[in-house]
Amino acid sequence: MGAPIGQVVFLGVANVVEVSWSWLGFTIGCGLIVLFIIFGTSQMKEPALIDD
Repeated sequence: MGAPIGQVVFLGVANVVEVSWSWLGFTIGCGLIVLFIIFGTSQMKEPALIDD
């Protein structure tokens, strides 16, 4: 599902503006996603164990 949506967004920007701007937006978007994943997983806590 992500590939067709990404293609539409990337090609839409590339056709309206320039290909270099489309690549720049793609790079920034991927970088932000990586940062959110890194910082999101570092904030996760271990689940509490219940003693029986």
